Amino acid sequence: MPSADTESNRVDSQALEASLSRLERVATLTDSRFRIPVIGVRFGLDAIIGLVPVVGDAIGAMISLSLFVEATRLGAPWRLRVRMLLNIGFDFLVGLVPFVGDIADVAFKANTRNIALLRQWISAQLSPPKQQSTLAAKLFAAICVAVIVLCGVLAWQQIMLLVG
Repeated sequence: MPSADTESNRVDSQALEASLSRLERVATLTDSRFRIPVIGVRFGLDAIIGLVPVVGDAIGAMISLSLFVEATRLGAPWRLRVRMLLNIGFDFLVGLVPFVGDIADVAFKANTRNIALLRQWISAQLSPPKQQSTLAAKLFAAICVAVIVLCGVLAWQQIMLLVG
């Protein structure tokens, strides 16, 4: 007869898998739902709405952030969430560049990358625990976030200079 801990772990793993399955459907819809027949390139709604300058990229980032919020709700560690934010930030910032951003939306697939990271974390949750993160990894993540924020501020200044 299974113990209460075994039963609890199975329920937790089933809940994680169900959430991940739903998130994967969103990632597929936004990153690779459609296919260009002759060349086989896959793209999703993110690439389509990204054609609308700035607003489309902002909507795509909000969708990506909803996946991030769900990962947080599932208890994903801060390092994973920082990597997810880096993917979202990169996708958003590159998406602001006309034409290049549209190509990047098709090529980079931030949501698919983030779901792969989340799946990897969930797999690790179902296996024996590993050692904790180091101070150096935390410092590196903080520097990466600071660089993304700085790039966003500089991009915003450039946009305001062009508009004004």
